[in-house]
Amino acid sequence: MNSPYMGRFKISQKFKGAAHDGLDLVGVDSKEIHSTVNGEVVFAGWENPNNHNQGFGQYIKIMRDGTDQGYYFGHLSEIRVKVGDHVKVTQVIGVEGSTGKSTGSHCHYCVRVNGKYQDINAISGIPNVEYATYDDGYRGPVATAEPEESYTVGVVYKTQVGVNVRTGPGTNNPVKKRTELTPDGQKHAYKQTYGVLKPGTEVRCLEVQTVGNDVWIRIPSGWICGQYQGEIYVK
Repeated sequence: MNSPYMGRFKISQKFKGAAHDGLDLVGVDSKEIHSTVNGEVVFAGWENPNNHNQGFGQYIKIMRDGTDQGYYFGHLSEIRVKVGDHVKVTQVIGVEGSTGKSTGSHCHYCVRVNGKYQDINAISGIPNVEYATYDDGYRGPVATAEPEESYTVGVVYKTQVGVNVRTGPGTNNPVKKRTELTPDGQKHAYKQTYGVLKPGTEVRCLEVQTVGNDVWIRIPSGWICGQYQGEIYVK
């Protein structure tokens, strides 16, 4: 059995084919929603940003790796991933809710291929028994998000925010003075005294180092942070 929950959950509405193309599930031990597949997030947001009472409300669609299967998680109160993320089985992607066309807190869980519903019970192993409570038994570690951006030596990237140019990788290294940057770096620095590159500056990657959970890039002028505490500064 492979459910979006860790712990016990119950079925508030069963799969009925075209009449109800998925399972409505309610978490008992936890309301966190976990990915049931390895795949790419292709949608994460409101079905209708102008009408939060419509359809799935806040939902996530994940395309399973190597297939044309789209996994849907609907009516969420909170979304913890974004489009383009690659998620792993068990990774927390959101929180159960009652957004959209919903009469109570639950997660609508379904699978579609080219818009056509699939047999979610056969795929997930969850029995199609309304009001029943189940536990898929998984109590292992929760998968964590993969680094959102990787960098290749020799490739030119672009800063997404203003970034400090430091003498080495890590925030314990001092920020360089503007005069210590290359002529091109000085041209794109927007602070009079310190080497801070403005957003949109093109930078060439010369070396990559990971410090803790952060990713640092060496460029001709020094070191800049490409990914800090999950935020992408350079891409």
